[in-house]
Amino acid sequence: MTSYATDGKCHNAEPGSFGHECGKPATWIGGKPDGFRSGFCDHCKDHGSEARFFEDWKRIDQRRVAVTNLLTSIDQLKAAFGAPGDYGYGTREGKALFSVYQAAAAFKTIATTPQEHHQNELREALKACRVENLLVQAGSLTLLRNALVANNQRIDAAIAKAEGHANG
Repeated sequence: MTSYATDGKCHNAEPGSFGHECGKPATWIGGKPDGFRSGFCDHCKDHGSEARFFEDWKRIDQRRVAVTNLLTSIDQLKAAFGAPGDYGYGTREGKALFSVYQAAAAFKTIATTPQEHHQNELREALKACRVENLLVQAGSLTLLRNALVANNQRIDAAIAKAEGHANG
């Protein structure tokens, strides 16, 4: 059975929105009699046009919403920095990215697993992740990114200056 309940987002789309879904963090999972499930935010559960077709409502643990937001941030990091191998797995940067992405996989398990299932496995995954380390590594990556951007700007300025001298 198809389900849109696993990504932590609200999938309500209003008529005339041409399939544009809400996209806010889901706080409810709605179920239809045929077994189809989908996520909804508080507002769309109460007022969304698609929500009226759902009958079986289960509240999402707010910790999962926080995990979904963390995963979104890690996806943004991945888009900005790429894969650990881009820096070399043995480098400080590659190790930090690998650690963050590995933790993201554990957090994704938590975000997509019903609360009543796999509690022991989830606890162990959380212990292994050490959120404080991830935050320090994310901060280090941000500093590295800022330094790389500043360095690229200096290089671009030097190239522009050299081109100006060559043309002038």
